[in-house]
Amino acid sequence: MPPGLRLMPSAGDLLVGPLFVRNLPATESTPCWSGSAVEELSIEPPPGKHFARLPQDVTVSAEGLTFTAHWSQADRTLSVRREFTSRMDQALCTAALRQSVAAALPKIAAAYPEQISRVDDSGGPVPVN
Repeated sequence: MPPGLRLMPSAGDLLVGPLFVRNLPATESTPCWSGSAVEELSIEPPPGKHFARLPQDVTVSAEGLTFTAHWSQADRTLSVRREFTSRMDQALCTAALRQSVAAALPKIAAAYPEQISRVDDSGGPVPVN
């Protein structure tokens, strides 16, 4: 789903550490807040086009957190619902908890730049930028 004009952070970003900081060591402590974040985005192709395929759903679970990205299509509208929930009993992710969270965050981040393409109703592919 194209990121569009992002006014708020991605679902779950910063609850248990930064979602898109790829070089943060797993040994580095991060905030560890309980919370839930949901985002729902929809896109409709221009007239005469349709989406080539529905992206696959994603589910990531780790100690104290879950993330889901569910894709659906109704008529011509493609939608994604992303939900990030963390249930933490401490204010700082350290040691084994931080290791578990650090392993999950790249998998969650990878669910964001999903490539979608649209096709002419006549059958020819049209790239989505």
